[in-house]
Amino acid sequence: MNTARYANIFKGLVAIGIVALVWFPDVAWELFVALSHFIFEVFHLIFEVFHIIFEMVEISLDFLIEHLLETAVHTTEIIVFYLIMAMILFLVYGLFQWLRGAYRRWWDAFMAKLKSLKMGVKQMFQGMNMAEKASWLALVVVAVITRMLLGF
Repeated sequence: MNTARYANIFKGLVAIGIVALVWFPDVAWELFVALSHFIFEVFHLIFEVFHIIFEMVEISLDFLIEHLLETAVHTTEIIVFYLIMAMILFLVYGLFQWLRGAYRRWWDAFMAKLKSLKMGVKQMFQGMNMAEKASWLALVVVAVITRMLLGF
């Protein structure tokens, strides 16, 4: 629909949220604590599922190697350990390769966006008259001085 209408609805919801936060800080805090607890519980559940899957793979490999190769328990545990380590290293290597490619794609997109932003600022600055350029310079000087006085 109309983006201006959605922007006004969003601004209204933000204003209502700020008023509710000021009037009911205890409720807002309890909502934050409940949501963070829920997020931690979801992460805990995910890790539990991964742990159960890992244990199932380990037990299956133990049984398979012990019966196929007819090895002792200690030897089977050593073989399974190195098999699992090899699988984990293979997965980590694949993840590393994927992350490298994803980072490269993100960096290229970021640099293209930055280049277009610089060109837009350059064109805007070239279209200004001298008084507008002086006011921008004064604004930058005031911002830098304020940052130096308040930020360090």
